[in-house]
Amino acid sequence: MLLSVPEQRLVAQKANWYFDVYFGQNTGDSVVFCGDGVDDLDRMIATIANGTNRGGKMTCDLGTDYSNYKRCDLEDAQAIRALFVGWYGTVSKPNAYVPRR
Repeated sequence: MLLSVPEQRLVAQKANWYFDVYFGQNTGDSVVFCGDGVDDLDRMIATIANGTNRGGKMTCDLGTDYSNYKRCDLEDAQAIRALFVGWYGTVSKPNAYVPRR
């Protein structure tokens, strides 16, 4: 894990994320994974876990008003998913008007 627990919690609670994933060490071309629900996180985690991210790197936007990119890894994405489910449940898009658990 490259993110701290408070950073993981921030991403999970803001319920929208932006991950840049570089597949391979010597590539400047990335794939962007963004979303706001469990299905989006599951899709990204499955893609990376299937071995397509050999030697690559990931960054995650922690920003709320402005972008704040930090290095992260698959374990961080899995922790963000667990925190999101604990906060909102297994929804595809959280309702911003429902009181949080």
